[in-house]
Amino acid sequence: HRRPGFVLCDSPAFLKSARKNKEVGLLTAIRIMLGVYKTAAKEFQDTTAAVITIQLRKLTQFTKDFFGAAAFQDMDFSLERQHATDALVIPKVWIPVTNTDLLRSLHTQALELAGDVLKNRVSEDAFKSRIGRLFPELSYFNTAAAVQREQTMAAMLSVYWLVSGQHEAFVRIQPQEEQLSKQSWEWIRDWMAQTVRLSTREAVDAALTFMAIHALGKIKEFREEKSSGFSASMHDRALSQILSDRPSVVPSYSRLSREYKVLI
Repeated sequence: HRRPGFVLCDSPAFLKSARKNKEVGLLTAIRIMLGVYKTAAKEFQDTTAAVITIQLRKLTQFTKDFFGAAAFQDMDFSLERQHATDALVIPKVWIPVTNTDLLRSLHTQALELAGDVLKNRVSEDAFKSRIGRLFPELSYFNTAAAVQREQTMAAMLSVYWLVSGQHEAFVRIQPQEEQLSKQSWEWIRDWMAQTVRLSTREAVDAALTFMAIHALGKIKEFREEKSSGFSASMHDRALSQILSDRPSVVPSYSRLSREYKVLI
């Protein structure tokens, strides 16, 4: 039985993206390509076709956007058959993070951000840019989960606006007749300070972390791959199981102190 030949479509663009992204590099990209070849050889071991086409376009885009909250070489992927002789590489963006130095660095930077929010010395654009790098889970929301990503960003921005006292920013997209009054705004801020005690860097970081991860169970692929037996309506329980059994795929949670892990 002759083995088929494999054509890796988009490989020049993939290697170009890897070379341009300092967090990836050519050597790691070549290792990933070797892994793709081995997986494809196993997937199509019974084919009689002479040539198999493997599409790398999604891997190329992922490589272009990748930033180093984890090691690119630890990325998992799957092959999705398109036709009898055609498959698409699907990168798994939820890369486990077990490196203690990296987790410690993320935690330190996240606390610095929380401190800046408390002192109202970070702009909204800078805040959005920094959370994109400090909370790897935000990259888990694919196109199918775009709504959940928007809701997650809005939730994190709400914490930012409330803690830093930006009432106008908080209500700017609300219809004028439904806007939160100044009185209600001050009541909420007082409740946050006195009851919730959202007044330390650690507490603000934990609140941002909760907002960043609370909707992960709604991501179908993530829920089905990392938990077992949970439907979409049970996404909270699915996430709870993942946090308990596989916390490394939710590094923002994994880096927290035990006190805040228990609260979440």
